[in-house]
Amino acid sequence: VIGLPGDLVKTISYKKKFVTVPDGHVWLEGDNYSCSNDSNQFGCVPMGLIIGKARFIYYPRFVILNDNMPAHRTLRQIENKTK
Repeated sequence: VIGLPGDLVKTISYKKKFVTVPDGHVWLEGDNYSCSNDSNQFGCVPMGLIIGKARFIYYPRFVILNDNMPAHRTLRQIENKTK
């Protein structure tokens, strides 16, 4: 999950360069963007379609996954300029 509701996401290959994730949706990306079918093809995904979370990789070697995001994919909140 790259973006949560209200987040501004810089896309990789979507039709828009930046997308604001609407309420009730997330922005999902695979770990290999050139071969992943993810939000860069389909857009924001409804949260109701998410059924699990990857916590580790079992094969070819055991790896515990963390929640760190690559520096070039950092999220930022959109500032509300209305008063």
